Amino acid sequence: MSKYKQSPPRGASQEERAKYFIEKAKKIHGSTYDYSLVLSTFTRQQNPVTLICSKHGEFTQLASNHLAGKGCRKCAKAQVNAIRYKTQYELAQDSIKICGSCNLPQPFENFSPEPKGRKIGKVGSWCKKCCGFKNQTKYKNRIRKANLKKYNLTPDDYCYLLTKQNHRCQICKIPEAHAPGVGKGVGILCVDHDHETGKVRGLLCSRCNTGLGLFFDDISNLQNAITYLNSNADQSGKT
Repeated sequence: MSKYKQSPPRGASQEERAKYFIEKAKKIHGSTYDYSLVLSTFTRQQNPVTLICSKHGEFTQLASNHLAGKGCRKCAKAQVNAIRYKTQYELAQDSIKICGSCNLPQPFENFSPEPKGRKIGKVGSWCKKCCGFKNQTKYKNRIRKANLKKYNLTPDDYCYLLTKQNHRCQICKIPEAHAPGVGKGVGILCVDHDHETGKVRGLLCSRCNTGLGLFFDDISNLQNAITYLNSNADQSGKT
C-alpha cells in the first residue's frame, strides 16, 4: 500500500488539488523537481502535468505516476546507462572507449566523431578500422552483385580480374577505392565488355568506361580524338 494517498479530499477545487499534489510530490521527491508550472497545468491526477527537472528542463508526466515515484525519463535513462555501461563510463574519463565490433579499448581519436549524438564521448560505437572494413565489404558486395549478374561473372572471377590488373583501371591506371595500400581511389571498377559479342574485356573506372561508350567503342573515333589532341598540343602546352 502506498505511503501517501494519491487523491485529495472530496470537494476540493482544482487549485486545492494542485497544491495537494505539490505537497505530496515534495514529500516523495524532495527538491529534485520544480513544481512552479503545476498550478497552471494540473487538472486531475489521471492527466499529465508539467514538471521541471533541474538537469533536463520541462517534461510532462501523469500526476499519478509522479506520486508513484516516477520522475524525469532522461535522468532515469542516464542512471540506467551509468550502471549498464559502468566500464565504458569509467574508461571515458580517460578518453577511451571499447569498440562495439572488435571489443578493444581505444582512444576517442580512433572513432569517428558524432557531435550531435548521445553516445559516450560523442563518438561512434565502432572504431574507424572496423567501420572501414564493414563499409568496404558492404559496398563492394552490393556493387559487384548488381553488376556481375548480366556478365555471368562470379565474385571470384571479378577478384581474379581485379588482382590481375593490380586493383587499377586498365586504361588510366588509377587505383580503385580501398585498394591495398591506397585507401581511396576512383570507386569500384566497372566491368567493361564488347557490346556486340558480350565478351568481358576487363575492369575500368567509371570515367574510362563511360568515355569508351561515348565514343561508341569505335577505334577510328578514338584515333581521330588522339589526332585532334596532338594537333592542338602546341596551343595547349601539352605534349
